[in-house]
Amino acid sequence: MVFIRLFQFAILATLVTSASNAASGSTFDDDRWHSTLRLYGWLPQVSGTNSFSLSDSDRTRVSMDQAQLLDRLQFAFMGSAKVRKGRWSVVTDLIYLNLHGDSSRGIDFSPRLDAGLSAKVDANLTGWVWTLAGGYTLWHNENANIDVVLGARYFQMKSENRLSLTGSGPAGREVKRDLDVSLDLWDAIIGAHGRIAFDDRWFVAYYLDVGTGDSELTSTAYTGVGYAFDWGELTLTYRYLYYDQRQSKTIQDLAFYGPVLGVNLGF
Repeated sequence: MVFIRLFQFAILATLVTSASNAASGSTFDDDRWHSTLRLYGWLPQVSGTNSFSLSDSDRTRVSMDQAQLLDRLQFAFMGSAKVRKGRWSVVTDLIYLNLHGDSSRGIDFSPRLDAGLSAKVDANLTGWVWTLAGGYTLWHNENANIDVVLGARYFQMKSENRLSLTGSGPAGREVKRDLDVSLDLWDAIIGAHGRIAFDDRWFVAYYLDVGTGDSELTSTAYTGVGYAFDWGELTLTYRYLYYDQRQSKTIQDLAFYGPVLGVNLGF
């Protein structure tokens, strides 16, 4: 997995950095409270597998690219926060998405019968991803750090779909059916994160966690570059979020992946 390799490289780079820099006083050693608020925009591609029965033949791959996601987006909020005192910290991350879409298609059975069928699907999807974890700094120096985190992640997705079938011709009529799917998942997670500073401005940030619970497996990872201004920091990273469900579940796996643009503000 590419993110495992990137994470291993980040850890190696952190340890290499430590060989050329002596430890010094920093926010990891003082006794004051430090807070960071991060607001970001993530427009991921989405792929997954769903099944409305226990038969393998009924599995269906679904996908949505960035353009389709943006076209269906009604509202979104994405942000994270970290509070640190010495080597101890609390981190949280929240994502909310509201998507809406509809499509229709007509089928003519026969010109002689003057009959046909039109189908329309109206879908609304809402989703939450909330992570809360405590952290501890295992190692740091003036340019880099490695923190371990232990916590939980909550994932909720609700899809409300209305299928309308309308027949034309002498016996035409309309039939409506609701097809709703929902997920509520709690998973324990463990991971590590940190950053590597190249100078007073440029740095690399990294994060990786894995977990299980209601899911067979969940994992998220990101890495990328950042630049520090006098007022805060601007970051450009690439993020991957994955869920693997049991075979009996309607939604069996989901993956979200794409670039993230963020702003960090310190208090």
